[in-house]
Amino acid sequence: MMPYRNTKYTGLDLFIRSQSAAIMCMGLTTALTYPFDTLHTRLVSDSTPLTRKRTYSSTFQCFNRTNIEEGRFGCFKGLEFAVSAAVIRAMLHMPVYDMVKWSVNKTGMDGPDSPTGTFMQRMGASLISGTLLACILYPLDTFKRNSQLNGGIGYRLAFNDPYQCTQYVFKESKGNLGLYKGCSTFFVS
Repeated sequence: MMPYRNTKYTGLDLFIRSQSAAIMCMGLTTALTYPFDTLHTRLVSDSTPLTRKRTYSSTFQCFNRTNIEEGRFGCFKGLEFAVSAAVIRAMLHMPVYDMVKWSVNKTGMDGPDSPTGTFMQRMGASLISGTLLACILYPLDTFKRNSQLNGGIGYRLAFNDPYQCTQYVFKESKGNLGLYKGCSTFFVS
């Protein structure tokens, strides 16, 4: 994206090139590591009563059974939601961080040389912008998790495509607030 030195690019050209590189990097990384996320979700949700045997005994067995019973793309269910969230996060991360940092500097926060002001300028702006982005993107994570479990072993096939997934989740969650179930636990982790 930047074949020459960074000093050669300025203004909008630098912004577009750096944003494009971040978006491509986040999207590609998410797509390459996504099967591991699917396996993790399935292993975590494999909760059976104590009297019955668990569905998966290991990560390898989960991978094999998913590939055999759901086809080679079974580990990629919900990928479109994960890549969308990664791309949106890459696009908004720096602008939201800069906006929060600017508002912290504008309000003063006990002056830039005070411990509170220094913390808010550095760590506080990052924490606040990360929390804002997590709030914005959490519904995509809800869609992704529902897609990952859809039609898996022990789960019924409730929908066939991303559009049906969004309709299903809206109906099951009984409105927009249902998309944020578990959000508080998400912030703690």
